[in-house]
Amino acid sequence: MPGSVSAARVMLWVIVGLQVVGVVLLAFAAAALNAAKDDESLQDNTAFQDLVGQSTGVIWGYVVFGLAWLVFAAVLATKFKNGGNGARITILVFAIITAVLGIYPFVIIGLVHTILAILVAVFVGNANGKAWFNRPRY
Repeated sequence: MPGSVSAARVMLWVIVGLQVVGVVLLAFAAAALNAAKDDESLQDNTAFQDLVGQSTGVIWGYVVFGLAWLVFAAVLATKFKNGGNGARITILVFAIITAVLGIYPFVIIGLVHTILAILVAVFVGNANGKAWFNRPRY
């Protein structure tokens, strides 16, 4: 495996690790907001109750999306060794979508995801990546 393709695989595993951290933090935040919603001292605060009532579901949605993205990234990271050109194209599309998602909704915390995803796309999309994924398999 060429060094750039191997580096792309490592970067994809780093993205998986960052996703694990993000999913755990978001799940903790959603659970904490749910617990705060039931706190007696905050029951009379209608603004807080409205905010928590609407945002808890959104945060749990982010947790589910992050978990699905994590599993997809882990599956793609395992396809580097045996995958063909279809795996290469899927990894490229995944990396590009990850870079875009890192820019738009999660600007500050998504910056690392964006940089890693761009590097994965470049390393998989270059000539070494094409040669690796199109190699003959016997």
